[in-house]
Amino acid sequence: MKEKTQIPYYLGIDAGSSSVSWAVTDTMYHVLKCKGKAMWGVRLFPDASTAAERRTHRAARRRLQRRKQRLDILEMLFAPALNEEDPQFLARMHESDLWQEDKSINSKYSLFSDSNFNDCDYHAQYPTTYHLRSELAHSTDSYDVRLVYLALHHLMKSRGHFLYEISETSDNDSSLRDKLQRCTKGT
Repeated sequence: MKEKTQIPYYLGIDAGSSSVSWAVTDTMYHVLKCKGKAMWGVRLFPDASTAAERRTHRAARRRLQRRKQRLDILEMLFAPALNEEDPQFLARMHESDLWQEDKSINSKYSLFSDSNFNDCDYHAQYPTTYHLRSELAHSTDSYDVRLVYLALHHLMKSRGHFLYEISETSDNDSSLRDKLQRCTKGT
């Protein structure tokens, strides 16, 4: 049996983001051997990935859940007035994306089915929801509660996003303020 002698050695390790390598050398930097094999090597790993993609999906899921919750609250608040005006309005609206044979309500129209005002009249008067919103905002007349509900529904559903933070001291803010002041002064 041989006696094991201890000799001075160096252990070099390099740990990277996707690999670890090592080498064992003597004081003259010659690679040492153990059981006939050189004591050096590399282990490769798959590249690490950030959670950005997963976080994006999670944020989108939460955003959609909050939007659905806002619309449910709006519907709950307007339901009594809408049911008094048109008991089947919300049901027609919920089923507006279904084929006619899949609907529980047998109606030719998906929103308005009054004898004097139907979907054709609505779209002729308001080609987009923005037209309806503009008229409601700029008029002092009273409107059908269904029209008010549709405008508020659109506001709650597509209210924009606030994912990007804008610094309060950015140049864009000051130039925007200047432009608004010029518009209000009439210059």
